[in-house]
Amino acid sequence: MSPEFFLNIILFGGIYIGVGLSINLILGVMRLINVANGELIMLGAYAAWLFSLVGIPPLASLPLAFIVNSLIGLLSYESSIKKVMTRPDPGMSALLVTYGFSMLMMNLVILIFTADYRGLITPLPSVSVFGVNIPIARLIASIIGLAFAFSLYIFLRTTYLGKAIRAVASNKMGASIVGIDINKIYRIVYVIGYGLAGACGSILALMFPVYPTMGQLFGPISLCLVVLGGMGSYIGLIAAAFTLSFIENVCAYMTQFSLKPLVAFLIIMMALLVRPKELHYNIKKITGMFRHE
Repeated sequence: MSPEFFLNIILFGGIYIGVGLSINLILGVMRLINVANGELIMLGAYAAWLFSLVGIPPLASLPLAFIVNSLIGLLSYESSIKKVMTRPDPGMSALLVTYGFSMLMMNLVILIFTADYRGLITPLPSVSVFGVNIPIARLIASIIGLAFAFSLYIFLRTTYLGKAIRAVASNKMGASIVGIDINKIYRIVYVIGYGLAGACGSILALMFPVYPTMGQLFGPISLCLVVLGGMGSYIGLIAAAFTLSFIENVCAYMTQFSLKPLVAFLIIMMALLVRPKELHYNIKKITGMFRHE
């Protein structure tokens, strides 16, 4: 195995941390699985592509993609998720709503931009360091993914709003008793989650072609990271990201072609069927979804 093999494990591990942040945050606080996470990443990638057409560099478009997706998240929350969260057991309704929203976003993009593959105008090259070929796009995406995770961790640990979010995630009733507006926290978390997915998509546009169904690649990866890492666990997310990266790269090394969607689904199936008690989720919880106590 070449040095590039181990480098890819590290780089894709950092990238997958960024991919899983949005779904992990929303799930950890609101107790619902946002199955539209892949399509949100796709929207962020399209935003980066559109901004590149007017001369905005990919990295400069990152905050713009965050803002665009955040506005979409606010619209989605106020129009549907807000009502869903008032139900005693909102999980299944949220699954259906977010799935419908993912189909809506994908088909709207196909309608507006067609199904053609797009790409950034200024792709980044690779550099060789001590004989090791380092793709600059992957390196940047990995560093930004890790930076997102670190920034979100600091935000949740040190700020008043972050502590309020953690309080709601830990005990919704107790947080309400001490005066925390639960609906406001849910809205903020949902908007931040959408924004993070959009920012992640804008960075992934450096590496992948941009097309309407690219969310179907990252959706299973997001769910796999949740299953392996556990609800709202950032240490678990980091471990899951590097574990998935390792398994995928081993499969690619042995078979000489990418099995990313298949690998993610196989890991989900094996984790849920072989060791369900040791995981934060099992099939009943995914379909019955987190009754609020």
